[in-house]
Amino acid sequence: TYEFQYDTTAFRIYREAMPGYNIVGVNSNAIIPSLGAIHCIVKEVGVLNPLWISHPKIDGIVTETGPYEINANIKSAAGISDAEVYWTTDTTAGYSAIQMTEIVPDSFTASIPDQINGTEVFYYISASSNDGRNISEPITAPAGYYHFKVEAVPVELISFNGTLDNNIVKLNWLTATETNNKGFEIERMDGSSQNSPGIWKAVGFVHGNGTTTLAHSYSFSDNLQKNVIEGKYHYRLKQVNYDGSFEYSSEIAVVITEQLQFSLAQNYPNPFNPATIINYQISDKNFVSLKVFNIIGEEISVLVNEEKPKGRYSVEFNGSNIPAGVYLYKLTAGNNIAVKKLMLLK
Repeated sequence: TYEFQYDTTAFRIYREAMPGYNIVGVNSNAIIPSLGAIHCIVKEVGVLNPLWISHPKIDGIVTETGPYEINANIKSAAGISDAEVYWTTDTTAGYSAIQMTEIVPDSFTASIPDQINGTEVFYYISASSNDGRNISEPITAPAGYYHFKVEAVPVELISFNGTLDNNIVKLNWLTATETNNKGFEIERMDGSSQNSPGIWKAVGFVHGNGTTTLAHSYSFSDNLQKNVIEGKYHYRLKQVNYDGSFEYSSEIAVVITEQLQFSLAQNYPNPFNPATIINYQISDKNFVSLKVFNIIGEEISVLVNEEKPKGRYSVEFNGSNIPAGVYLYKLTAGNNIAVKKLMLLK
């Protein structure tokens, strides 16, 4: 070193690259005043028939699920007799050994098992040659080691929304990243009853993309055509991992406006004595007239004669004061007209 304030970056790089070593700077102002460095003088000390390991270390934060593949090039003129990865999550508890497999000449691999989120993993590689040499990477292992921390990227939901088209709710959502994502269970809570708490029900499942750092879009259509009831429907996503754990998304709500058609139902019971029920529905707000006539067209009774909002209605007709026979009942709402027969028995 020449000026300590200029060499701090070099110290940091050496210490990161050479775990287990105590890096000491030698002030060279007195011994090499014309600049230069110690390594220019001493270079390297050689060894006969060396055993050599080259390993692209796993370092820092690992955001993917395991197993964590450890790869290395290991060479010796005498040939390699053994190669192992030693790993632990607690250096005070010792290391576990995993045999490395030679996949192609001089290229070895082994995998450290998957670890839970937040775990720090410490490891090193040890190899022996056929002529009895042994070396570790890093050289100072087990006092020095490589290490990484598992912080798997969760399923990050960017957006979740729903649209309504002819009583079909289409849900769309987008993820930025996914980890161990088996898929999404779609849950719905019907908001038809305001007097009782809603119950979440699973209405579908969409498969996820496992572990990925790429954005993915998803969609699901919920057909509410059958037995739809006007009201607010709540939806949420239950994101399920392969290990069975899960998380819920925020909720969204879709308001369903019931699509009613103008119609007049057959009275029930029919024939009847002395009363019967007439059901009808209108598609929008209108002036409604519901009247009963005899078979020659004479008005017998006015059941409804007022403005009504859109909806379903039931009216009772009591024929105790008229003779038995066949009668007509007529529904009018704006330009819509419907007529049906009813029969009174006595």
